[in-house]
Amino acid sequence: MKARASYTGLLLPAALLLTVLGTSPLQAQEMTTKKRTQEQIDSMVAVAEGRLFPFFGAKVAAKGVDLPFPIGINLHSYVQDQQQVFTDLKFGFNGGELVDGDFVVFDDAVTRTWVPQLRVDTWILPFFNLYGLVGPAFVDTEVELAEPIPLVVRTDGTGLTYGIGGSLSGGHSHYWGSASYSWSWTDVDSLEEPAHARVFGLRVGTNLHLGRVRKVLSIWVGASHQYLESATRGSATVVNLLPIEDGTIEEALQGYDETEWYQDLPRPTQKIVDDIVEAILELPYDTWTIEYDVQKYPLKPWNMVMGAQMDLSRRWNLTTELGLLGARRSLQVQLSYRFAAQNNR
Repeated sequence: MKARASYTGLLLPAALLLTVLGTSPLQAQEMTTKKRTQEQIDSMVAVAEGRLFPFFGAKVAAKGVDLPFPIGINLHSYVQDQQQVFTDLKFGFNGGELVDGDFVVFDDAVTRTWVPQLRVDTWILPFFNLYGLVGPAFVDTEVELAEPIPLVVRTDGTGLTYGIGGSLSGGHSHYWGSASYSWSWTDVDSLEEPAHARVFGLRVGTNLHLGRVRKVLSIWVGASHQYLESATRGSATVVNLLPIEDGTIEEALQGYDETEWYQDLPRPTQKIVDDIVEAILELPYDTWTIEYDVQKYPLKPWNMVMGAQMDLSRRWNLTTELGLLGARRSLQVQLSYRFAAQNNR
C-alpha cells in the first residue's frame, strides 16, 4: 500500500534546481547574406552606424548582412517535465549529527516546472548576444520511495530565479548555427544557499524568407545539456512528512523495527529512525525537524530540441521550442519586442 505525503522541505530545493532558466535567448540572429544593390548596402551601413549596438555592426552590414534591432525585451514561458535521481542521502534529527541514509531507496522521481520570466537581451557584437533573466518558478515534484516503506512523495512550491547567459552565432547564405551557455540561481527559503545551474546548447537552422513581405521564418534543431549543482543542504519539519490520508503512515510503519532493512542498519542510524517514527506517531510533532544533505542530478542531462521563430514585424517576433527525447520534455514560448539604442556620438 502506498501512502501520499507532502515533503516540501526536502524535495522542493531539488525540484527548483531543475527550473534551469538558462536556455538560449531564442533569438535567431539573421546572419544570412544575399545579393543587394550598393544603395541598399549603403543604407544598411548608415543605419548600423547610427546604433550603439552591436559594435562593428557597420562592418558586417557592409557585407550585405541586414542586422535586426539589437535590443530585445522578451516575455518568456518555460514548461518542463524532468526525470531526476537522488543519491547519497544523509540526515539528522533535531540538530543532531548527520548519518548515512543508505536504507532510503528512491524509485522514480519526476519534476514538473513552469517558469514565466522577463528576459532582456542585446547583440553586443554581430555574433554575440548577452542576456539577463528574472522570474518566479512554480514546481511540482513527485518521488516514489521503494524502501524503507512504499511512499509517494509530492511537493509544490515557488522560488525566485535569476541569471545571465550568452550565445555565439554565425551563418552562411540562409543557414546558421549557434552555441549558448548560461548560469542561473534559484532562491529557496529552505536552502542554505541559492541553487546553481548551468545550461549549454547547440543549434543549427535556416532562415526562410516568406513572399515579398519582410517576414522570416527561422527553424532549427539542436541539443541541450543541463548541469545542476548536485549537493543540496537544508531542513524539513516532520509535519511535512505526514501523509494526506489519515492512518496510512501508521499502517506503513507498523512493525518497522522487525524488518530486514532496519536490522541491517548501524545502531546510530537505528536511533535516528526510531526518533523519526516516534515524532511521526506521537503528537505534537510540528516543532520536530530533519536536517539533510542529498546529491541529485538529471537522469539524462542531454536532450534534443527543435524550434521555430516567426517575424511578426520588424520589431515583434514569436518563438517556440520543443525539447524531446532523453529524460526531459520541455516547451518554451517567447514573445519579443526589439528596438535600438541610438549612438549619439
